[in-house]
Amino acid sequence: MTRGHACPHCPGTFTSPSKRDRHVHAVYEKHRDHLCPHCDSAFAQAINLKMHVCMVHEKRKDHACPHCDAAFGTASSLTRHVRAVHEKRKDHACSQAPLYSRKQAT
Repeated sequence: MTRGHACPHCPGTFTSPSKRDRHVHAVYEKHRDHLCPHCDSAFAQAINLKMHVCMVHEKRKDHACPHCDAAFGTASSLTRHVRAVHEKRKDHACSQAPLYSRKQAT
């Protein structure tokens, strides 16, 4: 799948003109057409509104951890939890850690 549809504002490329246009519409033109019926929040895409309502207003946590009693509103939050807590993965190294270690050694 080629990504030949470039954003005129940033280095982003998209697989179709409609995806590029949706990006421009939301990011650069700041259109937020999907309004929350419960609060003043507004979203560029319907899926983001749906997730907002489920997690913020309905307090849904449909993604249960298979290792403990924790539950999360999104699958990505569950994945981050499992990697960090149960797999003890540290995928994002701290840029200050080497400096800190050297300072401690002196």
